[in-house]
Amino acid sequence: MRGKEAKVTIYDVAKKAGVSKSTVSRYLGGRFHELSPKTRQKIKQVIDELQYRPNNLARGLKNSRSYLIGALVADITNPYTTAILRGLRMSASSMATVC
Repeated sequence: MRGKEAKVTIYDVAKKAGVSKSTVSRYLGGRFHELSPKTRQKIKQVIDELQYRPNNLARGLKNSRSYLIGALVADITNPYTTAILRGLRMSASSMATVC
């Protein structure tokens, strides 16, 4: 594994679990039917142990979807602007989109 400052990667999980990166990717993608129960358990254990969290930016680049919403505003202190942004955030949240 890398130094303490470095984020844990899918490669680190695969190496510690003794499986390929593709196998870990299948697990993370929810394709459990393609993995044996023993492999699933081992990957889960290593993910918990290393406190692995998927990199959503990398995932977005691979899938060509970031699930981010951008907003350009002229004046963030304008009450109208903040109301619009608040409404945007509420709408996104109601669609199960993380803001």
